Amino acid sequence: MASFRDWRAFIRQRLAAAGDEVLSACEDTVVRCEEENRLQKKMIDVMKSEMEEQRADLLQQRDVKEEEQKVLLDEHLSSEERSSTLREEGYEPPQMKTKEEDPEAMLIKEEEQEEPCTSSQAEKVQEKMKDSCEETSSGSESAPEASRSASSQRNRRRPKAKLCVCKICGKSLTQQGLAIHMRIHTGEKPFSCQSCGKSFRHLPSLDLHMKTHNDEKAHACRKCGKTFRRSDKLLLHERTHSDQRLYLCNVCGKSVADPSAFRRHLTIHTDEKPHTCKICGKKFKHSNTLLCHRRAHSGERPYVCRLCGNKFVSASKLKRHTKTHTDDKPHVCEYCGKRFIRLHRLRDHARTHTGERPFSCHTCTKDFTCHSSLKAHLKTHTGEPSQT
Repeated sequence: MASFRDWRAFIRQRLAAAGDEVLSACEDTVVRCEEENRLQKKMIDVMKSEMEEQRADLLQQRDVKEEEQKVLLDEHLSSEERSSTLREEGYEPPQMKTKEEDPEAMLIKEEEQEEPCTSSQAEKVQEKMKDSCEETSSGSESAPEASRSASSQRNRRRPKAKLCVCKICGKSLTQQGLAIHMRIHTGEKPFSCQSCGKSFRHLPSLDLHMKTHNDEKAHACRKCGKTFRRSDKLLLHERTHSDQRLYLCNVCGKSVADPSAFRRHLTIHTDEKPHTCKICGKKFKHSNTLLCHRRAHSGERPYVCRLCGNKFVSASKLKRHTKTHTDDKPHVCEYCGKRFIRLHRLRDHARTHTGERPFSCHTCTKDFTCHSSLKAHLKTHTGEPSQT
Protein backbone atom coordinates (compact mmCIF):
# COMPACT_ATOMS: atom_id res chain seq x y z
CA MET A 1 0.00 0.00 0.00
CA ALA A 2 2.83 2.34 0.90
CA SER A 3 4.59 1.59 -2.37
CA PHE A 4 1.40 2.44 -4.30
CA ARG A 5 1.19 5.83 -2.55
CA ASP A 6 4.85 6.48 -3.31
CA TRP A 7 4.27 5.54 -6.94
CA ARG A 8 1.26 7.89 -7.15
CA ALA A 9 3.25 10.71 -5.55
CA PHE A 10 6.07 10.12 -8.01
CA ILE A 11 3.65 10.25 -10.94
CA ARG A 12 2.13 13.51 -9.64
CA GLN A 13 5.60 14.98 -9.21
CA ARG A 14 6.59 14.07 -12.77
CA LEU A 15 3.32 15.42 -14.17
CA ALA A 16 3.82 18.69 -12.29
CA ALA A 17 7.39 18.95 -13.59
CA ALA A 18 6.21 18.22 -17.13
CA GLY A 19 3.51 20.87 -16.78
CA ASP A 20 6.10 23.40 -15.61
CA GLU A 21 8.28 22.55 -18.61
CA VAL A 22 5.36 22.97 -20.99
CA LEU A 23 4.41 26.32 -19.43
CA SER A 24 8.03 27.48 -19.60
CA ALA A 25 8.27 26.48 -23.26
CA CYS A 26 5.00 28.28 -23.99
CA GLU A 27 6.25 31.41 -22.24
CA ASP A 28 9.47 31.32 -24.28
CA THR A 29 7.45 30.89 -27.46
CA VAL A 30 5.17 33.80 -26.55
CA VAL A 31 8.15 36.04 -25.76
CA ARG A 32 9.85 35.10 -29.02
CA CYS A 33 6.66 35.71 -31.02
CA GLU A 34 6.16 39.09 -29.33
CA GLU A 35 9.73 40.06 -30.16
CA GLU A 36 9.28 38.99 -33.78
CA ASN A 37 6.01 40.92 -33.98
CA ARG A 38 7.71 43.97 -32.53
CA LEU A 39 10.53 43.79 -35.07
CA GLN A 40 8.09 43.22 -37.92
CA LYS A 41 5.96 46.17 -36.82
CA LYS A 42 9.07 48.33 -36.60
CA MET A 43 10.17 47.16 -40.05
CA ILE A 44 6.72 47.97 -41.47
CA ASP A 45 6.91 51.46 -39.96
CA VAL A 46 10.34 51.96 -41.51
CA MET A 47 9.12 50.74 -44.90
CA LYS A 48 6.09 53.04 -44.68
CA SER A 49 8.29 56.04 -43.92
CA GLU A 50 10.60 55.14 -46.80
CA MET A 51 7.64 54.76 -49.16
CA GLU A 52 6.38 58.18 -48.09
CA GLU A 53 9.83 59.65 -48.69
CA GLN A 54 10.00 58.02 -52.14
CA ARG A 55 6.52 59.32 -52.95
CA ALA A 56 7.57 62.83 -51.92
CA ASP A 57 10.73 62.50 -54.03
CA LEU A 58 8.70 61.39 -57.05
CA LEU A 59 6.34 64.33 -56.64
CA GLN A 60 9.31 66.67 -56.36
CA GLN A 61 10.87 65.16 -59.51
CA ARG A 62 7.58 65.65 -61.35
CA ASP A 63 7.39 69.29 -60.21
CA VAL A 64 11.00 69.92 -61.27
CA LYS A 65 10.37 68.30 -64.67
CA GLU A 66 7.21 70.36 -65.18
CA GLU A 67 9.12 73.50 -64.21
CA GLU A 68 11.89 72.65 -66.69
CA GLN A 69 9.36 72.08 -69.47
CA LYS A 70 7.62 75.33 -68.58
CA VAL A 71 10.90 77.27 -68.75
CA LEU A 72 11.80 75.71 -72.11
CA LEU A 73 8.30 76.45 -73.45
CA ASP A 74 8.52 80.07 -72.29
CA GLU A 75 11.91 80.45 -73.95
CA HIS A 76 10.56 78.94 -77.17
CA LEU A 77 7.51 81.21 -77.16
CA SER A 78 9.59 84.30 -76.40
CA SER A 79 11.97 83.35 -79.23
CA GLU A 80 9.05 82.98 -81.65
CA GLU A 81 7.63 86.31 -80.48
CA ARG A 82 10.96 88.06 -81.01
CA SER A 83 11.32 86.54 -84.48
CA SER A 84 7.83 87.70 -85.51
CA THR A 85 8.55 91.19 -84.16
CA LEU A 86 11.76 91.44 -86.14
CA ARG A 87 10.02 90.26 -89.31
CA GLU A 88 7.37 92.96 -88.84
CA GLU A 89 10.12 95.58 -88.51
CA GLY A 90 11.70 94.42 -91.78
CA TYR A 91 14.62 92.40 -90.40
CA GLU A 92 15.35 88.87 -91.55
CA PRO A 93 17.42 86.94 -89.01
CA PRO A 94 20.15 84.73 -90.49
CA GLN A 95 19.13 81.12 -91.12
CA MET A 96 21.12 78.59 -89.12
CA LYS A 97 20.92 74.82 -89.00
CA THR A 98 20.01 73.66 -85.52
CA LYS A 99 19.94 70.23 -83.97
CA GLU A 100 17.21 69.21 -81.61
CA GLU A 101 18.42 68.89 -78.06
CA ASP A 102 16.67 67.31 -75.13
CA PRO A 103 15.71 69.65 -72.26
CA GLU A 104 18.32 68.29 -69.82
CA ALA A 105 21.16 68.80 -72.33
CA MET A 106 19.95 72.34 -73.03
CA LEU A 107 19.90 73.13 -69.33
CA ILE A 108 23.39 71.74 -68.78
CA LYS A 109 24.71 73.64 -71.80
CA GLU A 110 23.05 76.80 -70.52
CA GLU A 111 24.70 76.38 -67.11
CA GLU A 112 28.14 75.93 -68.67
CA GLN A 113 27.94 78.78 -71.18
CA GLU A 114 26.03 81.47 -69.28
CA GLU A 115 28.29 84.28 -68.02
CA PRO A 116 27.41 87.75 -66.74
CA CYS A 117 27.92 90.51 -69.30
CA THR A 118 30.77 92.91 -68.45
CA SER A 119 30.50 96.69 -68.68
CA SER A 120 33.00 96.90 -71.57
CA GLN A 121 31.01 94.34 -73.56
CA ALA A 122 27.81 96.28 -72.89
CA GLU A 123 29.42 99.53 -74.12
CA LYS A 124 30.60 97.81 -77.32
CA VAL A 125 27.11 96.45 -77.96
CA GLN A 126 25.60 99.91 -77.41
CA GLU A 127 28.13 101.53 -79.80
CA LYS A 128 27.36 98.92 -82.50
CA MET A 129 23.65 99.46 -82.02
CA LYS A 130 24.11 103.24 -82.25
CA ASP A 131 26.18 103.00 -85.45
CA SER A 132 23.69 100.64 -87.05
CA CYS A 133 20.80 102.96 -86.18
CA GLU A 134 22.60 105.97 -87.77
CA GLU A 135 23.31 104.00 -90.94
CA THR A 136 19.69 102.88 -91.14
CA SER A 137 18.43 106.49 -90.97
CA SER A 138 20.76 107.52 -93.82
CA GLY A 139 19.36 104.71 -95.98
CA SER A 140 22.72 103.04 -96.69
CA GLU A 141 22.44 100.01 -94.48
CA SER A 142 23.67 96.71 -95.98
CA ALA A 143 22.23 93.23 -95.40
CA PRO A 144 25.01 91.94 -93.04
CA GLU A 145 24.79 95.10 -90.90
CA ALA A 146 21.02 94.68 -90.67
CA SER A 147 21.45 91.11 -89.46
CA ARG A 148 23.97 92.29 -86.83
CA SER A 149 21.52 94.92 -85.63
CA ALA A 150 18.74 92.33 -85.43
CA SER A 151 21.04 90.00 -83.50
CA SER A 152 21.96 92.73 -81.01
CA GLN A 153 18.30 93.61 -80.53
CA ARG A 154 17.48 89.94 -80.01
CA ASN A 155 20.24 89.61 -77.40
CA ARG A 156 19.05 92.76 -75.65
CA ARG A 157 15.45 91.55 -75.46
CA ARG A 158 16.33 87.97 -74.44
CA PRO A 159 15.49 87.44 -70.74
CA LYS A 160 18.48 86.44 -68.61
CA ALA A 161 18.14 83.11 -66.81
CA LYS A 162 18.15 83.77 -63.08
CA LEU A 163 21.16 82.22 -61.36
CA CYS A 164 20.90 80.75 -57.87
CA VAL A 165 23.92 80.39 -55.59
CA CYS A 166 24.47 77.25 -53.51
CA LYS A 167 24.73 78.36 -49.87
CA ILE A 168 27.02 75.44 -49.04
CA CYS A 169 29.73 75.57 -51.72
CA GLY A 170 28.97 78.88 -53.49
CA LYS A 171 28.44 77.41 -56.96
CA SER A 172 26.13 79.39 -59.26
CA LEU A 173 23.45 77.43 -61.12
CA THR A 174 20.00 77.82 -62.57
CA GLN A 175 17.07 76.97 -60.35
CA GLN A 176 16.67 73.51 -61.86
CA GLY A 177 20.42 72.88 -61.84
CA LEU A 178 20.61 73.91 -58.18
CA ALA A 179 17.86 71.43 -57.25
CA ILE A 180 19.89 68.63 -58.84
CA HIS A 181 23.19 69.94 -57.40
CA MET A 182 21.84 69.99 -53.82
CA ARG A 183 21.57 66.19 -53.89
CA ILE A 184 25.35 66.10 -53.45
CA HIS A 185 25.11 67.94 -50.12
CA THR A 186 21.90 66.35 -48.82
CA GLY A 187 22.71 62.80 -49.88
CA GLU A 188 19.35 62.53 -51.62
CA LYS A 189 19.12 59.58 -54.01
CA PRO A 190 15.65 59.66 -55.61
CA PHE A 191 16.23 56.99 -58.27
CA SER A 192 15.93 53.44 -56.88
CA CYS A 193 16.52 50.05 -58.48
CA GLN A 194 13.37 47.93 -58.30
CA SER A 195 15.42 44.72 -58.32
CA CYS A 196 17.78 45.28 -55.38
CA GLY A 197 16.69 48.59 -53.83
CA LYS A 198 19.96 50.45 -54.42
CA SER A 199 19.49 54.22 -54.84
CA PHE A 200 21.22 56.77 -57.07
CA ARG A 201 21.33 60.57 -57.42
CA HIS A 202 20.98 60.63 -61.20
CA LEU A 203 18.95 58.62 -63.69
CA PRO A 204 21.95 57.73 -65.93
CA SER A 205 23.65 56.11 -62.92
CA LEU A 206 20.56 53.97 -62.38
CA ASP A 207 20.57 52.99 -66.07
CA LEU A 208 24.20 51.83 -65.75
CA HIS A 209 23.38 49.89 -62.59
CA MET A 210 20.45 48.10 -64.23
CA LYS A 211 22.91 46.39 -66.55
CA THR A 212 24.29 44.47 -63.56
CA HIS A 213 21.02 42.54 -63.31
CA ASN A 214 21.19 41.04 -66.79
CA ASP A 215 23.56 38.38 -68.08
CA GLU A 216 25.07 40.40 -70.92
CA LYS A 217 28.83 40.80 -70.47
CA ALA A 218 30.16 42.14 -73.75
CA HIS A 219 33.60 43.28 -72.55
CA ALA A 220 36.19 40.51 -72.08
CA CYS A 221 39.75 40.68 -70.75
CA ARG A 222 42.25 39.51 -73.38
CA LYS A 223 44.64 38.07 -70.79
CA CYS A 224 42.44 36.05 -68.44
CA GLY A 225 39.10 35.96 -70.28
CA LYS A 226 37.10 37.55 -67.46
CA THR A 227 34.01 39.33 -68.77
CA PHE A 228 32.43 42.61 -67.69
CA ARG A 229 29.21 44.44 -68.43
CA ARG A 230 30.89 47.87 -68.53
CA SER A 231 33.99 48.95 -70.44
CA ASP A 232 35.28 51.12 -67.57
CA LYS A 233 35.27 48.09 -65.25
CA LEU A 234 37.28 46.18 -67.85
CA LEU A 235 39.87 48.97 -67.97
CA LEU A 236 40.18 48.92 -64.18
CA HIS A 237 40.54 45.13 -64.25
CA GLU A 238 43.29 45.24 -66.89
CA ARG A 239 45.42 47.27 -64.50
CA THR A 240 45.62 44.23 -62.22
CA HIS A 241 47.63 42.46 -64.95
CA SER A 242 50.14 45.32 -65.17
CA ASP A 243 52.17 47.42 -62.75
CA GLN A 244 49.73 50.32 -63.06
CA ARG A 245 48.12 50.37 -59.61
CA LEU A 246 47.44 53.95 -58.71
CA TYR A 247 46.04 53.64 -55.18
CA LEU A 248 48.29 52.29 -52.43
CA CYS A 249 47.09 51.83 -48.84
CA ASN A 250 49.62 53.29 -46.41
CA VAL A 251 48.39 51.05 -43.57
CA CYS A 252 48.60 47.53 -45.02
CA GLY A 253 50.31 48.16 -48.37
CA LYS A 254 47.46 46.86 -50.50
CA SER A 255 47.31 48.37 -54.00
CA VAL A 256 43.95 48.91 -55.73
CA ALA A 257 43.16 50.11 -59.25
CA ASP A 258 39.51 51.08 -58.66
CA PRO A 259 39.17 54.38 -56.69
CA SER A 260 35.78 53.42 -55.25
CA ALA A 261 37.15 50.05 -54.11
CA PHE A 262 40.11 51.87 -52.56
CA ARG A 263 37.77 54.14 -50.57
CA ARG A 264 35.88 51.10 -49.32
CA HIS A 265 39.16 49.44 -48.38
CA LEU A 266 40.28 52.42 -46.26
CA THR A 267 37.25 52.02 -44.00
CA ILE A 268 38.65 48.63 -42.92
CA HIS A 269 41.34 50.40 -40.91
CA THR A 270 38.91 52.76 -39.12
CA ASP A 271 36.18 52.17 -36.53
CA GLU A 272 33.69 54.53 -38.17
CA LYS A 273 30.28 52.96 -38.89
CA PRO A 274 27.96 55.70 -40.17
CA HIS A 275 25.15 53.46 -41.47
CA THR A 276 22.65 52.29 -38.81
CA CYS A 277 19.84 49.76 -39.12
CA LYS A 278 16.57 51.43 -38.07
CA ILE A 279 15.12 48.09 -36.96
CA CYS A 280 17.77 46.62 -34.64
CA GLY A 281 20.26 49.50 -34.32
CA LYS A 282 23.27 47.60 -35.67
CA LYS A 283 25.89 49.81 -37.36
CA PHE A 284 27.78 49.21 -40.59
CA LYS A 285 30.64 50.80 -42.49
CA HIS A 286 29.06 50.54 -45.94
CA SER A 287 25.54 51.32 -47.15
CA ASN A 288 25.36 48.17 -49.29
CA THR A 289 26.21 46.05 -46.22
CA LEU A 290 23.32 47.70 -44.39
CA LEU A 291 21.05 46.95 -47.34
CA CYS A 292 21.99 43.25 -47.23
CA HIS A 293 21.49 43.22 -43.45
CA ARG A 294 17.99 44.65 -43.76
CA ARG A 295 17.10 41.78 -46.06
CA ALA A 296 17.84 39.46 -43.13
CA HIS A 297 14.93 41.15 -41.32
CA SER A 298 12.59 41.07 -44.30
CA GLY A 299 13.65 37.63 -45.59
CA GLU A 300 14.19 39.05 -49.07
CA ARG A 301 16.69 37.16 -51.25
CA PRO A 302 16.49 38.62 -54.77
CA TYR A 303 19.57 36.90 -56.24
CA VAL A 304 18.91 33.31 -57.39
CA CYS A 305 21.45 30.74 -58.59
CA ARG A 306 20.24 29.33 -61.92
CA LEU A 307 22.12 26.07 -61.40
CA CYS A 308 20.82 24.95 -58.00
CA GLY A 309 18.09 27.47 -57.12
CA ASN A 310 19.73 28.79 -53.94
CA LYS A 311 18.83 32.39 -53.10
CA PHE A 312 21.12 35.09 -51.73
CA VAL A 313 20.79 38.58 -50.26
CA SER A 314 23.54 40.16 -52.40
CA ALA A 315 25.08 39.81 -55.83
CA SER A 316 28.54 39.23 -54.33
CA LYS A 317 27.31 36.21 -52.35
CA LEU A 318 25.66 34.80 -55.47
CA LYS A 319 28.85 35.36 -57.47
CA ARG A 320 30.90 33.65 -54.77
CA HIS A 321 28.45 30.72 -54.69
CA THR A 322 28.40 30.34 -58.49
CA LYS A 323 32.12 29.64 -58.51
CA THR A 324 31.52 26.53 -56.40
CA HIS A 325 29.80 24.95 -59.43
CA THR A 326 32.96 25.26 -61.54
CA ASP A 327 36.51 23.96 -61.24
CA ASP A 328 38.02 27.22 -62.45
CA LYS A 329 40.78 28.39 -60.07
CA PRO A 330 42.79 30.96 -62.02
CA HIS A 331 44.90 32.31 -59.14
CA VAL A 332 48.02 30.23 -58.41
CA CYS A 333 50.41 30.59 -55.47
CA GLU A 334 53.97 31.15 -56.73
CA TYR A 335 55.43 29.51 -53.61
CA CYS A 336 53.56 26.18 -53.38
CA GLY A 337 51.40 26.04 -56.51
CA LYS A 338 48.08 25.97 -54.64
CA ARG A 339 45.20 27.35 -56.68
CA PHE A 340 42.38 29.65 -55.56
CA ILE A 341 39.10 30.86 -56.99
CA ARG A 342 39.39 34.37 -55.57
CA LEU A 343 42.39 36.69 -55.71
CA HIS A 344 42.15 37.94 -52.13
CA ARG A 345 42.26 34.34 -50.89
CA LEU A 346 45.55 33.91 -52.75
CA ARG A 347 46.90 37.09 -51.16
CA ASP A 348 45.92 35.90 -47.68
CA HIS A 349 47.52 32.52 -48.38
CA ALA A 350 50.74 34.09 -49.71
CA ARG A 351 51.24 35.84 -46.37
CA THR A 352 51.61 32.43 -44.72
CA HIS A 353 54.76 32.01 -46.81
CA THR A 354 56.13 35.54 -46.36
CA GLY A 355 55.20 35.91 -42.68
CA GLU A 356 53.55 39.27 -43.35
CA ARG A 357 50.88 40.28 -40.78
CA PRO A 358 49.51 43.69 -41.79
CA PHE A 359 46.32 43.61 -39.67
CA SER A 360 46.90 44.61 -36.05
CA CYS A 361 44.57 44.69 -33.04
CA HIS A 362 44.60 48.15 -31.43
CA THR A 363 43.66 46.66 -28.05
CA CYS A 364 46.30 43.95 -27.55
CA THR A 365 48.64 44.70 -30.52
CA LYS A 366 48.25 41.15 -31.86
CA ASP A 367 48.92 40.82 -35.61
CA PHE A 368 47.05 38.79 -38.24
CA THR A 369 47.60 37.79 -41.85
CA CYS A 370 44.04 38.56 -43.03
CA HIS A 371 41.27 40.93 -42.04
CA SER A 372 38.74 38.17 -41.33
CA SER A 373 41.00 36.75 -38.61
CA LEU A 374 41.35 40.22 -37.08
CA LYS A 375 37.58 40.71 -37.21
CA ALA A 376 36.99 37.39 -35.41
CA HIS A 377 39.65 38.30 -32.84
CA LEU A 378 38.10 41.70 -32.09
CA LYS A 379 34.90 39.97 -30.94
CA THR A 380 36.87 38.45 -28.04
CA HIS A 381 37.37 41.98 -26.69
CA THR A 382 33.80 43.17 -27.23
CA GLY A 383 32.12 39.98 -25.99
CA GLU A 384 30.19 39.64 -29.25
CA PRO A 385 29.60 35.96 -30.13
CA SER A 386 31.54 34.86 -33.19
CA GLN A 387 29.67 33.28 -36.09
CA THR A 388 30.64 29.72 -36.89
